[in-house]
Amino acid sequence: MSSRDAVVTQETRLQGVRGWLLALCLYLTLLIPLLAVLGLVGAWQAAARSATLQNALVYEAVLELGLAGFAFYSGIALYRRRPNATSIAKIYFITMLTLGVLGLGIALVGAVWQLSDRALANQLRGPAVVAGLRQIVLAVAWLLYLERSRRVHATYPAG
Repeated sequence: MSSRDAVVTQETRLQGVRGWLLALCLYLTLLIPLLAVLGLVGAWQAAARSATLQNALVYEAVLELGLAGFAFYSGIALYRRRPNATSIAKIYFITMLTLGVLGLGIALVGAVWQLSDRALANQLRGPAVVAGLRQIVLAVAWLLYLERSRRVHATYPAG
């Protein structure tokens, strides 16, 4: 068996949606939409308790549903091995990275510029910082995976 045959065999073995690539597809098509729906349920419960939050929560709901739809579309494109699937997924994760950085920035600005109710500011800031950091870490990790994975390059040669 020549070295060329060994490379072809290894590349063939790496093709297909398995391993971490399958985990990414499941993350995008199942977990992200499920978390968005659960977040919407919580948001609507909060809106029922506070009339002042209702408009902001409606905008948040529309944004969350749009992002969940984008994640679902990205996951399906990856799973079905569409030609531009990796580009679509990268755009999704760049969007999430950008939103995470903006959210973290807003939380940090809120730390400097105190709200009139200090207890409310402290209660909102902690979860916002954690959510922003988590979103940034996940987006960067999946972007690195899409960029460096041999399975991704073997499965989507044009991506």
